[in-house]
Amino acid sequence: MQSTREIKRRISSVENTQKITRAMEMVAAAKLRRAQDRLERARPYEDAMRKSILRVINQLHGESHPLMEKNDTGEPCYLIVAADRGLCGGYNVNVVREANEHMEKEGVSSPRIISVGKRVRDFYKKRNYEVVSEYLDMPDNPTIEEAKKIAEPAMELFFNGEINELIIVYNEFQNALTQVPVARKLLPMEKDVIITEKDTEEELDIEEQLYAFEPSIEAILGEFLERYVENIVLLALLESKTSEHGARMTAMGNATNNADEMIEDLTKTYNRARQASITQEILEIVNGAEALE
Repeated sequence: MQSTREIKRRISSVENTQKITRAMEMVAAAKLRRAQDRLERARPYEDAMRKSILRVINQLHGESHPLMEKNDTGEPCYLIVAADRGLCGGYNVNVVREANEHMEKEGVSSPRIISVGKRVRDFYKKRNYEVVSEYLDMPDNPTIEEAKKIAEPAMELFFNGEINELIIVYNEFQNALTQVPVARKLLPMEKDVIITEKDTEEELDIEEQLYAFEPSIEAILGEFLERYVENIVLLALLESKTSEHGARMTAMGNATNNADEMIEDLTKTYNRARQASITQEILEIVNGAEALE
């Protein structure tokens, strides 16, 4: 059995660790509240922009845009958004698994990778994937400027024919306990890519609506599509950051609770060891007294 000194040292170590996990849980909870507020403001904007693009596309009569056209050159590219740090449960593992499963399902053997976060970069570089660009130390409050830095080079790769598809993979925030990894096709921006399961038949039945476009429908469509790609990247960054804070809060909360259980078990062990030590001392005193008699 361990000595009482060793057990007390272990209890002290677990208590110190618990202080850290509890502090991290509180910090993550505070960040989560702010991130949720930003995410709730961003989602309606993306939805309204998507429906506006649908209205423009429904007025096209043979016209198109390079972002909507398929090409047979280049390889698929995966824009994968995860965290720079760990200690957030299965957050990083789940998004990488989702990307790998999508590659396997689509039969993609040599994709190009755009990584957001150190964990994604390290994972794919160790496995000799082609990481064409990496974006590290993303702020807790991503802005459209960060989204543009990621989206514009990706669109340039598509324009130049270096990639033939762009798939964005990230964790979609449901609640603090649930973050769902999703793989979403971003380019080429075909109509079925823009339509989602949430669209009703009434919302899609807009063929008869007529609009006057100035300067031209092609110019407006091009501007819309580029802004929309940037907006989806921004939304993915916000979803990922919110999911990261939720996952870290949950993971640190579980770690704090586990530390409580460990302290309780160690305290019981300490009391048993102390009781055994006292009993042994009493026996030694009694035996000594009997020997003197």
